Amino acid sequence: MAEYLGYESADQIAEINWQLIRLALGSTANQALIPLQDVLSLDNQARMNDPSINAGNWRWRYQSSDLLTAELGDRLLKLTRLYHR
Repeated sequence: MAEYLGYESADQIAEINWQLIRLALGSTANQALIPLQDVLSLDNQARMNDPSINAGNWRWRYQSSDLLTAELGDRLLKLTRLYHR
């Protein structure tokens, strides 16, 4: 992944979640789905699914809070406009 993004190693990649969001929006796919956890830069505590276990999947839910800021909205808006999404 790092080489695909133009880096020598993953340690050099800042905000990898936003790099992946940019890749998804810049793809030639008809649709791009961006998990809210990636937009919010959440860690593994916000995982929706862990394929290695049978129970407890699909339990993460966004709880209304101040995490969705105007700054995040502007950042996402800029990318969606840039890539005509």
